[in-house]
Amino acid sequence: MLASQAGMSCARSLGWAAGSLGIVIVGSSASWATASGLTVDGSDDEVVAALAIVAAVALGVFALTRRSWLTGVALLAALASVALIGHDLKDPAGPFGGPGPNIHLQWGIWVALAGSIGLALASVGQLVDTSRHAGKALGLQTPVLGSFSDDAVVKDVAKRLGRPGEQGADLLVTLAEQLRAKAAGRLVEELTPVRELDYPRHSIKLVVSSPEIAKRLGSVEKEPFTVEWIERSVRASDVFYDVGANVGAYSLIAAKVTRNRAKVFAFEPAAPSFRDLARNVLLNDCAESVVPLPFALWSKTGLLSLTFRSVSPGASRHRVSGELGPDKPLTETIVGIRLDDLVERFGVPVPTHAKIDVDGYELEVLRGARRTLARPEWRSIIVELDPEETPRNRAVKTLLADAGFDRGLRHARLPSRRYPHPEERPDVYWTFTRRPRQPGSRSLRSWTRASTPATP
Repeated sequence: MLASQAGMSCARSLGWAAGSLGIVIVGSSASWATASGLTVDGSDDEVVAALAIVAAVALGVFALTRRSWLTGVALLAALASVALIGHDLKDPAGPFGGPGPNIHLQWGIWVALAGSIGLALASVGQLVDTSRHAGKALGLQTPVLGSFSDDAVVKDVAKRLGRPGEQGADLLVTLAEQLRAKAAGRLVEELTPVRELDYPRHSIKLVVSSPEIAKRLGSVEKEPFTVEWIERSVRASDVFYDVGANVGAYSLIAAKVTRNRAKVFAFEPAAPSFRDLARNVLLNDCAESVVPLPFALWSKTGLLSLTFRSVSPGASRHRVSGELGPDKPLTETIVGIRLDDLVERFGVPVPTHAKIDVDGYELEVLRGARRTLARPEWRSIIVELDPEETPRNRAVKTLLADAGFDRGLRHARLPSRRYPHPEERPDVYWTFTRRPRQPGSRSLRSWTRASTPATP
């Protein structure tokens, strides 16, 4: 739409410039003929007068529709031309009343000619100015008409991308549609817009690959209690599990607060979000600490079906099922693995702390971690539960209590700029901490011997 408006404006300016040039040519020829006495008969004077009046009217219209210093010149020339030509048209000795010098007619024509030259200059100036505006409307800007330098293109595209709203995204979509496949692929590969996470203690950048990422950039404001728990609990040499990591905001916070000296395992089965998770780890130089894992922790090891709410990176509230069944829209097959199997069969370290936020499937994750939950190394866990005391909540609390954790602490949500009504949110978070070991309980060594599977 912006391009079409710019094109229409350019066309109007071209029309003004062409019309002005025509008036200059005709007016100058007629004026020279009249001043030189080359008219054949009185009818030629009538034609000359008519042409001069046309020039005067054109000048008047231009003066009313344009704003420039030449507008005043054009308006004065139009008024003067009409006055002078009109004087001779009413003069009995003029061209319509008999022989005469027609001096006023000649002056009027010359004044119209001068005004026409001003009209042409102003129209050319308008054309140049309109071309610049057209370049801006298309995301291109250059000080020289007709020449778009690479630097100008880069700067103005970047400026458009920085504007609020979706104009910048629309520009990129339009640009990508015009490129060949190889160039479009290179654009996607090289273009990596990033923004800062709202974490004041450390600089953490997230790849902005979809509108959903805007919510992830406010992860600290969304869950300040989670961030406080990470800062208070996770230390160097600890093992932190981020179950349902999405694009990795809290995994990166855990890595940064420990200066990459904690081991962070970030679990995210949704392919679009996992891709951004892996990129964010590299972007923030956290590959030494954060290990992205593209599968779901579940109550049993095997294949699962994941139905996307949205395929955009950063999206959440996907549906997971143990039944593969017939094909469904936006559904893919993923790998599910029990946390106990991950530790016992694959040698992944036991978590010291874990965050489990999997949109309603937290109980499935914990059921697959019964033996590991009883390990004394696992000291605390923050988990998403229902706002009301539901059977799912009671099952989670019972399972954790049986594993040696306390009754839990519910975190209160406070109003904030982005979330002014926390009471309307459908989720709450609880922290559970391992109870101190009672006298007479098994030592870690005896527990390890008892829990280690016997070898055939």
